[in-house]
Amino acid sequence: MRDDEGLASCCRCGPFRVRFFPPGLLRPFLLRLLAEGPKTGFALINEVTRRTNGRWSPGPAAVYPALRDLAEKGFVHRATAGSGHSRAYSLTPKGRKVVGYWEEMRKSGRDELRILARIWEEI
Repeated sequence: MRDDEGLASCCRCGPFRVRFFPPGLLRPFLLRLLAEGPKTGFALINEVTRRTNGRWSPGPAAVYPALRDLAEKGFVHRATAGSGHSRAYSLTPKGRKVVGYWEEMRKSGRDELRILARIWEEI
């Protein structure tokens, strides 16, 4: 048996796990989606998957703790009324301010993203 046999079966990238989407991107993505209107956690999961063409499908174990953290920090609010567990999250005024800041940063960071994309293509 070769040393590298079986490595591909333990993860998708051989001996290294490469994340295409940085772990810190989930919270800003959720806030951006909530800026469009209230959504349940399930709807947020589906929308992230749809907008990334299925390349990123964060599970409940990532999304719900992120939403809980955003709520604790005052960026989102979870509706008190709803059917069962499916209560919508919405932005607070503090959350709207952060989304506005994120939009400004996103616009000014496009050049840096282009450089990062070129580097990614080179490696």
